[in-house]
Amino acid sequence: MFTYCIGGDVTLGKLIINFTVFMAIGEVTCMLFGALSPAFTRWVGSKHMAFVWSSVICFATSVLFFFIPMDASYIWVMIGVSILTSVGAGLYSPLLWSMYADVADFATEKFGNSSTGLIFSSGTMAQKFGGAISGSLIAALLGMAGLVSTTDMTTGETIVTIAANIIIMIALTLFTGKTKMGKAMRAVSEDKGAAELMGINVNVTIS
Repeated sequence: MFTYCIGGDVTLGKLIINFTVFMAIGEVTCMLFGALSPAFTRWVGSKHMAFVWSSVICFATSVLFFFIPMDASYIWVMIGVSILTSVGAGLYSPLLWSMYADVADFATEKFGNSSTGLIFSSGTMAQKFGGAISGSLIAALLGMAGLVSTTDMTTGETIVTIAANIIIMIALTLFTGKTKMGKAMRAVSEDKGAAELMGINVNVTIS
C-alpha cells in the first residue's frame, strides 16, 4: 500500500510510518480487543449480537478505507480507520471460535458422538477458502484498475512453500489413514466412549 498508493514511507517529524508500523498498530489493537471480547459480549447481551456488531464494524470500516484519498497527508485517517477495523476483528475472532465450540458441544449432546474435529476443521477450511477467494478477487480488481506489480511472484521461495504444503498434506493424510495412532485419533474424535471400549488409550491419544 505504501509503495503503490502514497509513494513510500511517511515521515512525521521523528516518526517514520511504514507498512510494518501500520500493520503492527492494527495487530496490537486486535489483540487488546480480543481480550475484551467477553466483556463486550456481556455488554451487548449475547454472542449472537456481539458477533453481528463486530461484523458490522469490520465491514463498515473496511469499505470506508477505500474512500480515503491515497495521499500521505491522510495517513492519520488511514491509521484511525485501520484501528477501528482491528477493533471489530479483535472482537470477532474469539466469538467465532467460541461459537464453533458451542456447535461441537451441542452436536455431542444431541447425537451422542463427538464431532469437534469435523466442525473445527470445516470452519478452518472455510476461512482458508474465503481468504484465497478474497485475495484472488482483490488481485483481479487491482489488475483491472491498472496496477502493474513490480514483484516476481514465481520465486524459488514460493515454489518451495507450495511443494512443502503438498508434502505435508499427503503426509498427514497417510498418517491419519494408515497408521495405528492416526486411526486411533479418528476413532476418538468420532466416539470417545466406543474407542475406549475397543481398547484405545484415550488419554494418550488426546495428549
